[in-house]
Amino acid sequence: MSAVRRAVGPGVHDRRAPQFDGYQRTSVYVTMRDGVRIAVDIVRPTSSGALHSEPLPVLWSHTPYTRAVEGPDGIEPAPIEGWERMLLLVAHGYVLAHVDKRGAGASFGACDAFFNIDESRDAYEITEWLAEQAWSNGRIGMWGRSYLGITQLLCAGQKPPHLQAIFPEMAWWDAYDLIWPGGILRDDLAAMWSAGVRSLDLGIPALAEDFRGNDAISWPAAPVDADVDGSLIRAARREHFANRDVFEFCTTNLYRDSSEDNRQVWADRSPSAQAEAIEASGVAIYHYVGWYDGFTRDACLAFAALSNPQKLLIDASYHAEYGAFDLAGEQLRWFDHWLKDIDTGIMDEPAVTFYELGADRNDPWRSSPSWPPPGSEMTALHFGAGSSGTIDSVNDGTLLSEISDEGSDTYVIDESTTTGLANRFSNLYGGPGRVTPIDKGIHLGYPDLAANDAKGLTYTAAPLENDLHLAGHPLAHIWIETDADVPVFVYLEEMLPDGFSRYLSEGCRRISHRAGDATNEVAAPVDGPMELLIDMQPLGTVLRPGSRLRVTITCADQAAHAPVNFDPPPTIKVLRGGDTNSHIELPISTGAET
Repeated sequence: MSAVRRAVGPGVHDRRAPQFDGYQRTSVYVTMRDGVRIAVDIVRPTSSGALHSEPLPVLWSHTPYTRAVEGPDGIEPAPIEGWERMLLLVAHGYVLAHVDKRGAGASFGACDAFFNIDESRDAYEITEWLAEQAWSNGRIGMWGRSYLGITQLLCAGQKPPHLQAIFPEMAWWDAYDLIWPGGILRDDLAAMWSAGVRSLDLGIPALAEDFRGNDAISWPAAPVDADVDGSLIRAARREHFANRDVFEFCTTNLYRDSSEDNRQVWADRSPSAQAEAIEASGVAIYHYVGWYDGFTRDACLAFAALSNPQKLLIDASYHAEYGAFDLAGEQLRWFDHWLKDIDTGIMDEPAVTFYELGADRNDPWRSSPSWPPPGSEMTALHFGAGSSGTIDSVNDGTLLSEISDEGSDTYVIDESTTTGLANRFSNLYGGPGRVTPIDKGIHLGYPDLAANDAKGLTYTAAPLENDLHLAGHPLAHIWIETDADVPVFVYLEEMLPDGFSRYLSEGCRRISHRAGDATNEVAAPVDGPMELLIDMQPLGTVLRPGSRLRVTITCADQAAHAPVNFDPPPTIKVLRGGDTNSHIELPISTGAET
């Protein structure tokens, strides 16, 4: 790894002077192949009030969260789309288009939950429609975060001829892995997302409550320009009543190969299932994500899976927070290179840039030609007998560089264990963000996990004598004996010298999904040892001398995942040593410059 040679991180460059000082917005309906009318906002640059008439590249986004709203001062962009940042690109000679997907905002039609195949086919048609307009030069890109990032990857999979470059921010790669990781439902995310989009789709503020009794978010979508009396948007909302409930879809389709109407429903919604088509598109892809986003693993897997011209940027942010660097400048460099043939130098730089958590704040950025960085090597730490003397947990075990003697640790499941609501997955729907004091590290504010650790099985290493750089994906090998189909959660933590247990990574898998989750032929528990392989969230961090690594195992996470309800609570045995050696592999890097 090497330090990024920029003053304060990505996006810093000698910008061209803006060409334009204002913009003009218009809104129209575009009719799809099946007659459904889709609402499209078009934002074109102006200079001293005069509309620019020459064709320009077009950047567009495809949103379920309303492209524009009726605010107190008239029609304005939706509040969650990073509008001020995107106006920089308008000033530098781009047309922006913002599109309500079918079944949302002012668009007509109905949606089968999310990311169904009709949406992707719409994206193809919209891309080609934009390329044909008189104010377009036919060079098309896409932008947007979260849902708006996922739609970019799915659109690329449709291979529209005029789509040249995309910039997906914080987007999933595999829909099933996000909603049903290891066969365990993330019901908090599914329920909250479902309530929020239902309220938005129907344009009724506080239509639904979340399971805590809080009002669901909503803001009124704006009609298109021609809809002077609002009759069209009211008609569109009536069609939205046929939208399929997101939570119902998620809880009905339990397996990766779940099918409806002879289609595997998760494949339609997963860029990972369309990787071959995305590669064939040749579209240039800039993946952007934060270390404590819910889609960190997805962005890394997408980058590793594709051979397109691409970049990967990971910063210290989370889903509801924009990075502390010039993101607009980085986007301008990207699209200038691919849509205007301007030599910005962006493709001459290393493919991967990441913020190393815990590093010197004056020099935190690292770069690499690949992910994980070539200097990272997987190194095993093995579960050992206690006691580490650091915590009064159900089992205060140790983490050792050598395989321990054979043994086991018994755990009666505690159904109350949880990492709390300030977690990377609740933040995907706008849940709690940073609550941990900043001196505990730049990261999403998970609480001190020591209280949760005390209710589980813990394995804690000796204090570090030197800096420890981690860059890559931890992999847990957990050997278990149990007669119940229990979920297993594994947390990797840094125990700071003051005793604070700082979240680093996590992963989970249900016993019946131990052989993978590719089909609905799950494996019942057997009488004897069973190995769970758990691919954990990636990380890029440095731990300082005096800190300790800790692995905690529980069988419930009542905040982010479906509640565990056994009567009576079952018992598991975690095995260590010998041929059933539970351990964790860590991506340890030298941290040296290359």
